[in-house]
Amino acid sequence: MKEIQLEYLDRGLVAASTSEGVFLSWRLLGDEATGYSDKGLTGTDFNVYRDGKKIATVTDSTNYVDSAGKSSSRYEVAAVNKKGKESKRSASVKPWANGYVDIPLQKPADGVTPAGEAYTYSANDMSVGDVDGDGQYEFFVKWDPSNAKDVSQKGYTGKTYIDAYTIDGQLLYRIDLGVNIRAGAHYTQMLVYDFDGDGKAEMMFKTAPGTKIIKYNKKGKVTSEKYITLPKQDRKAGYSNEDDYRLSADGYYDHVVDMFRNWHKHDEVVKGNWPATLEEAFGMEKKYNYPLSQQDAESLADYFIDVYAVERSNRNELRKFEGFIVDGPEYVTVFEGKSGKELETIPYEPERHDDGLMWGDYAMARIEPGNRVDRFLAGVAYLDGKKPSAIFARGYYTRSTMVAYNWDGKKLKKEWKVDSGWTPMKNPFNDGPHGVDGTDPQYGSITTQGAHYFSVADVDGDGKQEIIYGSATIDHDGSVLYSSTDLMPAESAAPGTIARLGHGDALHVADIDPDRPGLEIFMVHEGGPWAPYGYSLRDAKTGEVIYGGYTGKDTGRGMVGMLIRLVVDWRHGL
Repeated sequence: MKEIQLEYLDRGLVAASTSEGVFLSWRLLGDEATGYSDKGLTGTDFNVYRDGKKIATVTDSTNYVDSAGKSSSRYEVAAVNKKGKESKRSASVKPWANGYVDIPLQKPADGVTPAGEAYTYSANDMSVGDVDGDGQYEFFVKWDPSNAKDVSQKGYTGKTYIDAYTIDGQLLYRIDLGVNIRAGAHYTQMLVYDFDGDGKAEMMFKTAPGTKIIKYNKKGKVTSEKYITLPKQDRKAGYSNEDDYRLSADGYYDHVVDMFRNWHKHDEVVKGNWPATLEEAFGMEKKYNYPLSQQDAESLADYFIDVYAVERSNRNELRKFEGFIVDGPEYVTVFEGKSGKELETIPYEPERHDDGLMWGDYAMARIEPGNRVDRFLAGVAYLDGKKPSAIFARGYYTRSTMVAYNWDGKKLKKEWKVDSGWTPMKNPFNDGPHGVDGTDPQYGSITTQGAHYFSVADVDGDGKQEIIYGSATIDHDGSVLYSSTDLMPAESAAPGTIARLGHGDALHVADIDPDRPGLEIFMVHEGGPWAPYGYSLRDAKTGEVIYGGYTGKDTGRGMVGMLIRLVVDWRHGL
């Protein structure tokens, strides 16, 4: 336990006025618990003080209700070891009058898209981290515009911002992600953690040219604005922080024309894996010579957008396709938590490669450029059981990838990379890219298994955390621990065959069944008639299904409930 790199947090005592008195709650630190009993953890007791006088000794909790407490009372808590020796008392606190702390936020200014659509802002995701080493958390708030969109939805979005606040509402800095990071639920996951063990949190997330750090003084005035540093190879290639890669509808049309003009050069065409002509791909008689002229490429683009796509689905409105970013550099940037200072920027791995053509975004009846290619996930895991690593992932429907990094205070070091490889298609404009192995011999089985987030847990009891990547689990060393499959039931679309459990939106990892050894995973699945289960409970170590039910439809949401007596959280000391 002592070898694990933890946060250096203080007692975290808080007090709140209630109808029954003053409620107190505080942290249990990592070295203070030695066991447990029917009433709670054992190993450390706590003396509670009101206005300098001891009012109680708590033996089985980190909560206490002072029925005689007043709004003017001041409280302190001190740990007491087995020998009765008391540690230093916590900082003195007064009760919150309303039962909570209200932190004032500074909403970004409203905006207007290139299409003339107005938007405003609301606070979205939040994270916490101690950025200055004082043992108290600061707060990181992600601002989403009102026109934030799912990756499958067309249209421009406003910019995304991330703010850092103290508990009293001082805005330390704001990071403007710029126009080249689209706003929506799947694009930006901010990691706030003390990665290098210096007692101060860093922040990492996906960036792009145009990402800018804005610093403020205590009066809320801007003191500086600075773009991130583009890698040398990108500067030499002519990229700059003033670039805007957002596609207009006309820009997307030109993009398709360019893709068609270069069809004969595509690797999959050259290898003979895809049709040699676009006419064959679209089910037409051959009428053009390759390489295509500009006029012929435009003619095929018109047919593809106005006829072929519409016949596939009336939801395909590619003439209105705009606001997406399908080219330009992508990065991971590490920021100093206290100041927002850029510490390092590296290329995001893997890069998008294309607008989703290879990822299967054109293959289904619903043509969705920029969808499967732009599904991002991120998290923190103790892969070696001692130090935290940053995990960044891309894709989970078809090609599925993941990279683990260690931050030593100066450089990001890649620990391992997971990449399923492409899911093979015979025709990128009409195929089923889901549920088939990727081309990589080691990782090909994890395609179609991801969820809208991944969880982290030590599923095999070796003291090192794994990545529960939906219906697959990646071991701490980057190998595939398992990729869960099962027999399709008689009422399914393919009875008697073996199929992946597949993608789903929600999953939960815990000791759900206390009568079984180890942890379990509960997950819902979206495969409908092509998935063996609509929901499943499986063994977290082996991936074997313990319990589940076939639904035959997209089971989009679900959760598991249980009576929780104790939650042990490394982040808070254990």
